[in-house]
Amino acid sequence: MGPPLGDGRSLGYRKVDDQQARWVAKLRNHSGHREKALGHASEEFGYEEAREAALNWFDAIESVVQDDRYAVENACRDYVEDRRTERSEACAHDADKRFERTVYGTAFGRTPVAKLWSPDIKRWRGAISLSKSSQNRNMSVLRAALNLAVQNRRVSVDRRIEWETVKQHRGVVRCSWISVSVAGSSSAQVPTPGI
Repeated sequence: MGPPLGDGRSLGYRKVDDQQARWVAKLRNHSGHREKALGHASEEFGYEEAREAALNWFDAIESVVQDDRYAVENACRDYVEDRRTERSEACAHDADKRFERTVYGTAFGRTPVAKLWSPDIKRWRGAISLSKSSQNRNMSVLRAALNLAVQNRRVSVDRRIEWETVKQHRGVVRCSWISVSVAGSSSAQVPTPGI
């Protein structure tokens, strides 16, 4: 047995069945509780190996530069700037307009990303008074903004599960409008499902 793992850190041995067990690391701190299965216990992966794996995991999580004041709105604004730089002004404009309608200046937008939970995201999506297809598109843009926050190390990678578990609405038909010119008349707009 080595020295203590540290405050809020623990290493557990969990029986899977009569034949197997696995090592589990747990971390409890100001941002909540995290748990990671480290691997099955064996002669090659005993206490010392599991302890080393747990310490590496704790260090990786705690090395993230995480700002509890970094809110959803900040992540969205950073995403808009990223789109402007990496893609185009049109892409940035589209994302910015979506966030203006659904995130900026709202309680959801003021929520720290480090304290954002799946139920918060589901409530936000459900409160958008648009079609399910539009809710899906807004969710896709929000998910991209939150993933960029992880990529930029503004929030722990462990937070990603909160928005990954919010699935898109199923069975939604997306309609787009195309202009069709009819001989002898002006152009008309026609809905086209699935474009």
